Amino acid sequence: MRAVFSRDNLKYVEVEMKKTWLEVVKYICVSILKRQQLFYSRAVKVLLIATVPFVFSSTASAKIPEPDNIVYGTLTYNNVIATPADNQLTVRFELFGSEIASYQMGGASIGNNYMLKIPVDVLDPRAPLTARPGETGQIYISKPGVNILAGTFVVGERGSTLALNISGFNDTDGDGLPDEWEVLYGLNPSDNTDAILNGDTDALTNLQEFQNGTSPLLGDTDGDGFSDSAEVLAGTDPTNSQSLSVVIVSTPVTDGVESQLYSYALQANQSNVVYTLVSAPAGASIVDNAGVNSIQWTPISTDIGVHAFSVTGAVSGVPSDTQSYSLSIVAGGIIGDVNGDGVLDLGDVLAAQLHVLGIQVLDAAAITRGDLYQDGTITLSDVLLIQQLLLNQPSSFVDSDGDLLIDSWELANGLNPNDATDALLDSDNDGLNNAQERHYGTLAQDPDFDKDGFTDGEEVAAGTDPLDGLSFSVKITSTPVIQSQAGLAYSYVLQGNQPNIVYTLVSAPAGVSIVDNGGVKSIDWTTSIVNLGVNTISVSASVDGVPSDTQTFNLTIDGTAGDVSLDSVVDISDILLIQQHLMGDIVLTTHQLTLGDVYPVNAPDGQITISDILLLQQQVLGGQ
Repeated sequence: MRAVFSRDNLKYVEVEMKKTWLEVVKYICVSILKRQQLFYSRAVKVLLIATVPFVFSSTASAKIPEPDNIVYGTLTYNNVIATPADNQLTVRFELFGSEIASYQMGGASIGNNYMLKIPVDVLDPRAPLTARPGETGQIYISKPGVNILAGTFVVGERGSTLALNISGFNDTDGDGLPDEWEVLYGLNPSDNTDAILNGDTDALTNLQEFQNGTSPLLGDTDGDGFSDSAEVLAGTDPTNSQSLSVVIVSTPVTDGVESQLYSYALQANQSNVVYTLVSAPAGASIVDNAGVNSIQWTPISTDIGVHAFSVTGAVSGVPSDTQSYSLSIVAGGIIGDVNGDGVLDLGDVLAAQLHVLGIQVLDAAAITRGDLYQDGTITLSDVLLIQQLLLNQPSSFVDSDGDLLIDSWELANGLNPNDATDALLDSDNDGLNNAQERHYGTLAQDPDFDKDGFTDGEEVAAGTDPLDGLSFSVKITSTPVIQSQAGLAYSYVLQGNQPNIVYTLVSAPAGVSIVDNGGVKSIDWTTSIVNLGVNTISVSASVDGVPSDTQTFNLTIDGTAGDVSLDSVVDISDILLIQQHLMGDIVLTTHQLTLGDVYPVNAPDGQITISDILLLQQQVLGGQ
């Protein structure tokens, strides 16, 4: 560690009070140049002297603040806590339990540089949140839910810099547990057998506790009533009491008919879900048919009416989602019996006609009995079909050929109610057979029921609603990364509610692209100084050509052009840092180099040169 500034070469302002401020600053700069044997050109010397009067006032009387202690390096800390999958990590310095300095890494944190500016104060009274040379502090690597000790170091002299690469943790006994972690939780860093022990009641070993970010002293780290091991097994977050692993994503079937089997296939966002009926009518049950779970029930005449259902989904005993809905059971019997008198006659035709004309309003049960086209209401088409049924008077309108298609529906869709083979035909070539058309509520002779330009079969395959021209199947479920730093690699991993999603950038700044890395798709971008501020990005998602969702967000690129010292002010200190970098005395981070690359204006050339220093001089002097 080498001191850049010292009490001797500064001699402090107290000793030089008779000098003007201009002379003091000139003395500091000349002293630094001599101390470090810097041989700059005449232009650089003129630069240093000419810049000073615009930075310091000759009438100032306050003491010069203590120079910071700079700690910088590369973060290659790569293990179960900090991995390449982390978009943002924070490097933190703590002293006596208080955070003194921190640095927020950008996207793809592993392998990038960090810099901590640790404020130093050697005079009493000591300013709050400052350090003193010789004090030992701790460096932590943090991310949501995780704060792991990476190491310790001793604070150096005022103005000193220290290159400290964070490359891993100490593991004296080789058991996979950092020594600092073992000491923190009362384990022995020289005993590798304690890694497989379980110090609490959650069935996780100490190694598993470390790998999952939980406490080896608490059986339930997040206090949600479920042990850490149960949550790890279920896929929930043992450090977040609000996490849920299972979500029931299927839409309940809410209509049923007396004496006909009711079946609702359950679906969730993961496999191996255990479903349990919390409340349901007598006789209802969950049936597992080759891994497909469904709620089934055959209601009888006394069950006509509305019934409440509630079902939960869980994995390994951790309840995670409950779905409640109402099921309406209507009377069965003769198809087209609108008035419900058990006979198909002119009274049914008249009742349907009066309802269509608005003269008589039918109740829900009557509408269901007269809704032969099953579009949710009675129309003139239903009236005409009831008339046709009345004229034909077949002996049965239930299911004569046993193909699970009721006779009235087969007649309305041009099929033969006495031919069981037509259930498997695709009459309109839309990718759905006639039985599927009946199941999804579409028509056997119409390939695009909702007239949205996609066939019924395409929409079923994509997960959209073939009955709704505005339905969407895909949702982008990931949360955008909305902040990064100039010069760092930005990456936002895209996630949706189903596989095989095609992502497309709708609008984005130049250089932004979507990258597919082994099936993991992300929005990637290497920013520059021209991208500082707010940038709007919009991405769409689709499956099989069916547009479904668009996500738009603002990405803020932090930094100020020329602010190499990262103190939000462009001044002489930034120029000095660039000079030290060019002479090889310090190594600036990628973020700092990007902010210092100001030449040419609005079109940086990707390198730090004397041209950047001269341009910054003009800005500090007020010429630009």
